[in-house]
Amino acid sequence: MSNLVTTDPKSTEPQPKTHAVLVAGFWLGGWAWRDVEPPLQAAGIITHAVTLPGLDGSGTDGVVLEDHISAVSSLAEGLDGDVVLVGHSAGGAVVQGAIDRRPYRARRVVYVDSGPLLDGV
Repeated sequence: MSNLVTTDPKSTEPQPKTHAVLVAGFWLGGWAWRDVEPPLQAAGIITHAVTLPGLDGSGTDGVVLEDHISAVSSLAEGLDGDVVLVGHSAGGAVVQGAIDRRPYRARRVVYVDSGPLLDGV
């Protein structure tokens, strides 16, 4: 599979694919991004609104932050093209963990009503 698509209809030059991995905060699933996805998609960004383990109906027993980080890291690793990790609220801790694990995999990290945690927090 090629990692190039044309996103500008006037351009004949292929543009790299850009994926936005959208991680919502506590108790929210991928549905929380439904109003955000259409404008991103209209701009040529491929969106991946994540519902984290434990919030997907499978139950929360035994689910820890590491499970969320692993899910996002695995998703990002499997994407072809540039990746932007977006973390809202507690989703910021998840994307921070994902970028710490695989810093080469994301072009950017965006924090929405969040921010990176201090070491050890």
